[in-house]
Amino acid sequence: MADIEGTDPISGAADETATRHQLTGLIGRSAPLPIWAHLDAMKDWLARARQAATQADQRGSAAAEWLLDNDYQIQRAILQIGEGLPKAFYAKLPGLAEDGLRRPRAHQVAQSLLLASHLQVSLSSAVEFVVRYQNKMPLSIAETWAIPTMLRIVCLEMIVTGFTQLFPQVAPPLWMARP
Repeated sequence: MADIEGTDPISGAADETATRHQLTGLIGRSAPLPIWAHLDAMKDWLARARQAATQADQRGSAAAEWLLDNDYQIQRAILQIGEGLPKAFYAKLPGLAEDGLRRPRAHQVAQSLLLASHLQVSLSSAVEFVVRYQNKMPLSIAETWAIPTMLRIVCLEMIVTGFTQLFPQVAPPLWMARP
């Protein structure tokens, strides 16, 4: 993602994301993200995933071990999402007029940051990304406050996607199409 002038991957991704969002344009209100709208379904999914992890074969053993060791982190993230993104606050988040999905721009910023950092986000890389993004496309205060919660949401989406690919017997939550 870095450009030929030697821009680091985080800054390059922030620039590319902001440019793409400038071209896409914003809409006043974003549509509810399925995972956010059905957050309680994540608790049920996690219980099913834990059960499957206890019976993992060789292919899924590392992922199963990770899930069993870190399920409390997933539970904590679910709680923090619920607390950090109440309906009234979510309603203040502008969306992107992209493919008719109307996802919150803060969600896309978080997703781009995670991908650019190869899921290794640090405070300094997050600050660098957001500052560089805002050089081209300023975020609202609500969006800036929502980014940590959106990082949790994107991580949960990735966990569900990866786990259901390794363990097809664990159906994804109803809000998510099977990968």
